[in-house]
Amino acid sequence: MPRVLGADSERGPPVQYEDTIEIRGVTVMRQTDVALLCRMGNQHRWIAPTQLQPGSTVAHSGDVGTIVLKRPFAVEQGLVPFQGLHD
Repeated sequence: MPRVLGADSERGPPVQYEDTIEIRGVTVMRQTDVALLCRMGNQHRWIAPTQLQPGSTVAHSGDVGTIVLKRPFAVEQGLVPFQGLHD
């Protein structure tokens, strides 16, 4: 029986839309080698570029646009409230 390369490899489920959050109107205030200082409304957070997910449109000091983050990271940073599972 023929095999499809990679079909039997172990990997997690694909990331779903709910697993990320999008924040618009973000301004990058400062940039270092390891992080961007992002202003989102009245909040400022240092965010490593490695945390930015596909769809993010900011990358350098002075950029204004959208960041996409994994939901757990955004909750940890206080950017969105934790939403537990409901019965």
